[in-house]
Amino acid sequence: MIALSRFRQTLVGSYRLGGDDRERPLSLEIAQSQASLLPKLGGGLAVEGQIDAKGLADRRAVRGRVLLDRWMPLRSRYELELEANDGAKLTLSGERRPEARTPFWSASTVGGEIRDSNGAVVARFELRIDYRQGLSRWLGR
Repeated sequence: MIALSRFRQTLVGSYRLGGDDRERPLSLEIAQSQASLLPKLGGGLAVEGQIDAKGLADRRAVRGRVLLDRWMPLRSRYELELEANDGAKLTLSGERRPEARTPFWSASTVGGEIRDSNGAVVARFELRIDYRQGLSRWLGR
């Protein structure tokens, strides 16, 4: 029997609103919402979770997809939809791109943008995978 493991990630970091240099805290927790046997071939993973972008989207639901690269391990794209505090529809697009010269840093960093419904950039962000969450689950086994 094949055991399907569920994708789950916690990312923490910061974002900057367009035109503002001040960093604001951002966290994102996502988990796979549907089982997938071959996620690299089947259009990615359907995910849902919660974003906490202080002042922009405080503890708001997110849903979308994480697209895993077939040819490069650890490389992935995040395409998520959310609603801002003011009710505006936003999309979060991010990418994790491992590089040979900084393998650990680049493989654990997700950078990207949050855009409004017209496609205008609302914020830019940089997140890091929070390995403490996964480590505590793994050690608890």
